[in-house]
Amino acid sequence: MLLAPTLVVLLLAAAVAGVADTGVAQGMLRGMGAVSAGLIAAVGIKLMGALKSNPMGRLSCTLIGAITFVTIGLLRLPLAWVLLTLGPLASVWAAHCIKQRGAA
Repeated sequence: MLLAPTLVVLLLAAAVAGVADTGVAQGMLRGMGAVSAGLIAAVGIKLMGALKSNPMGRLSCTLIGAITFVTIGLLRLPLAWVLLTLGPLASVWAAHCIKQRGAA
């Protein structure tokens, strides 16, 4: 069951290995990175409407987003470490806000 997908991936890797150092291939990868960033930004913009009803509030969400941008974009910390640190902290804060909202 895994043989066919594994062979496809290995064949693609072998095909790309010969041209990975060319400027065209590197340009295509840069282009795919830009497309990915655009898609992520579009989803973020689409989800901004949900901030009105978010239990954490707009300020908390904006602060977490800003911290994420600074740590990954400006300080160049690894994405995995930032997400593994900020993700649980944001989840705990969200649970706290939900409890507070339910108690009120």
